[in-house]
Amino acid sequence: MNSHMEAALLEQRETRELEWRREQAARDEADAEARMRLCGVSLSDPGWAALRKPERWRSMTAAEEFVVDAKANAPKSRFLLFCGDTRHGKTLASAWVLRALGARGYFVSAPDLPRTIDPWQNEKDRGWDLLGASVVVLDDLGQETLSSRFGEALFRLIDGRQSRGRTVISTNQSVASGAFEARYGRPILARIAESGRIVEVG
Repeated sequence: MNSHMEAALLEQRETRELEWRREQAARDEADAEARMRLCGVSLSDPGWAALRKPERWRSMTAAEEFVVDAKANAPKSRFLLFCGDTRHGKTLASAWVLRALGARGYFVSAPDLPRTIDPWQNEKDRGWDLLGASVVVLDDLGQETLSSRFGEALFRLIDGRQSRGRTVISTNQSVASGAFEARYGRPILARIAESGRIVEVG
């Protein structure tokens, strides 16, 4: 086989591989869109494109799976805990879950939790019902100032929602490294793990 034939065959092989990659990408795109439609998410929303960035793909996939399982009332679908550094799509994915499932839901920043679910005052007095809501998103866990008041509020939320609705939590405290348990304690982590799933996104 001369060099011209070898070059031609190599070019043909590269062309076929490129076509296969394009077809695979199109299939992946169609699968992702089908999953998001199943979740009830609008593909026209600008946030959809932001969530699909490669570094956020793991968060998005976990959110999709959680919504499908929650709608089917599957085991371990009470809690979804996203752990990881910033810019991995934890907050966006949490918002998608709230939008897909939340007929009556709340999005709460962790530093605001004690004011929202006060152990010494029924949160319904303030127009909130975190314990009874269909979906609660607790965002930015790890950004709060730790105190006994915050600890009691967090425990009350986690303990009270083990058998109620769905709860999504995003945190910069890794479970795998032990940082989450060291900061919040074994009882809280155990309740989340027993009734939900933990996703390390980076």
